[in-house]
Amino acid sequence: MSRQDSAPDELFDLKASFYIGNYQACIDEAQKLRVDGDKTVERDCFVYRSYIAQNKFRVVTDAIKPSADVSLKAVRLYSEYMASNPDRKSSIISQLEDMLQKDASNDTVVLMTASALFAVGNYEAALRCLHQSNNLECLNLTVKILLSINRVDLAAKEQKKMCDQDEDSILTQLATAWLNIARGGPKIQDAYHIFQDLQERFQNTPFLLNSIAICHLNQGRLEEALECVKEAYDKDSNNVETLVNFVTTLSLSGKNELAKRYISQLHESHPQHPIVLDWVTKESEFDMLSSQILANRAL
Repeated sequence: MSRQDSAPDELFDLKASFYIGNYQACIDEAQKLRVDGDKTVERDCFVYRSYIAQNKFRVVTDAIKPSADVSLKAVRLYSEYMASNPDRKSSIISQLEDMLQKDASNDTVVLMTASALFAVGNYEAALRCLHQSNNLECLNLTVKILLSINRVDLAAKEQKKMCDQDEDSILTQLATAWLNIARGGPKIQDAYHIFQDLQERFQNTPFLLNSIAICHLNQGRLEEALECVKEAYDKDSNNVETLVNFVTTLSLSGKNELAKRYISQLHESHPQHPIVLDWVTKESEFDMLSSQILANRAL
């Protein structure tokens, strides 16, 4: 992935589809494009990352050969990481980190390594990786990680870097919207307008619907949030963010029995997702405490 420049981007439509979560459109757009040189590698990286987002890991590992460009090999390793069991993940991260040591200037290697570290919960190491790049995607992920650990102050600094580089970029707009949600209050409505604008400019996706649902939730508009989540579910019934938002919205609406169905679906289809693992841990802790209380009462 090359550094940004001022020239028109031949991959704009393809990237836009990827950034808003329209992964099939990204794949379809790539088939129409005729590019060469570095742009070919960049195009292919977005295509294979779209397959990863669709959980089609085998497509990626079969297609990217050992002789491929280093950017594509990093994407292949990330696909292996996403498809692997927990025992293999640390080994794959080590391979990505080795690759990063050899080529720290490659933005795709930086991004794939940091993404894997973020997914495993190693936020500090992920941020160290991302610090090596001023690429907008890397800055966008930096904002996301900092917000996930409640460092809104640091996230604001990274978001400003993005604005200075390209304030009109979809990535910058998304980072701004996330920052506005974290700041709360009237800023949430600003975030809502950003997501709504992206809906109007591009095709609607579960990602944008879930983002708008989060805005509604933060403003106490449960019915509106539920409508967005239902629409997102109709588009992709196995999307993990949709299922999480379904559980959250239904629970807040007092529909706990219905929420349990989607909790079961989450456990079955996304057993390694951090939220599911957190639930499992809390359930185990609750059962242990309950057993201790019952044992003490029996004495």
